[in-house]
Amino acid sequence: MKRLFVLFTVVYLITLPGVLAVESHEVEYSVENGNVLVRESIVSKGGEASFFVPDDSYDIRTWSDGTSTSFTIDRQNNRRVITVDTDNTTDIELEYKTSELVDQGRTSYFVHGFRVKEPTEKVTIRLILPEKAVLPRPLDSLTPPVNPYPDEVTTTGRRMVFGWEEEDMQPDDVFSIFVSYQEDSFNWIYLLPLIGLVALTGFFLYSRKKKIEAVKKRFPHLLEKEKVVVEELAKADENTLWQNQLQHRTGFTKSKLSRTLRKMEERNIIEKIPHGTSNKVRLVVEED
Repeated sequence: MKRLFVLFTVVYLITLPGVLAVESHEVEYSVENGNVLVRESIVSKGGEASFFVPDDSYDIRTWSDGTSTSFTIDRQNNRRVITVDTDNTTDIELEYKTSELVDQGRTSYFVHGFRVKEPTEKVTIRLILPEKAVLPRPLDSLTPPVNPYPDEVTTTGRRMVFGWEEEDMQPDDVFSIFVSYQEDSFNWIYLLPLIGLVALTGFFLYSRKKKIEAVKKRFPHLLEKEKVVVEELAKADENTLWQNQLQHRTGFTKSKLSRTLRKMEERNIIEKIPHGTSNKVRLVVEED
């Protein structure tokens, strides 16, 4: 008789409306820009489904067997609870956003104590860190940056992913997650020397181009060999080269260069500056 009473009691409790037998509960936390996008899904045997959520949760959406459904928000034991009307369906999904789980700084922290509302056979949790996140220390260090040690460590190709699994989780159980990370943001100050070099190079090229254009404007009918001389002198410091340097850069023979320079000097395009047995050649440029 006692056995029959116990059996009757168990059957009665299982068939009570609103009692949910949860087979699995999957949670994904995706951290980005100080906010967390949370997606939860449970597989049940029908009944009323409830989720504990942070107090600042927003953009809340729920689905029942893939169809958008209504929900209510309440408080139980000083915690915010979302209850979904499942209409005896088996797959229930919840999505919301929160910033309560992340403390941003030079080192950022994800801290959360996950709870289930009903006894659950299997719980799967995934945490996806921001795209530029790096761990401040190795996972196996004396003070690990991820606690508890993850059952799985993977990547999406750009973001680190940690996974945990728990079995036979009860409503009084708390699965606490603590993760510290740093976002490897690029410091633009490192580019300042390069930016300065590029700016100086650009200014130099622009100045050289202006010099050549000024000469061409004064002498629109330069011969090709004269253009070569002008361009080489414009590249040089103070628009000046030794005559033997100019010969080397232009590739002219000594006699060809001498004839060219003589004609250019007569037209006041260049001037020769005697230095001992050699000459310096300077481009004459009229400043604007």
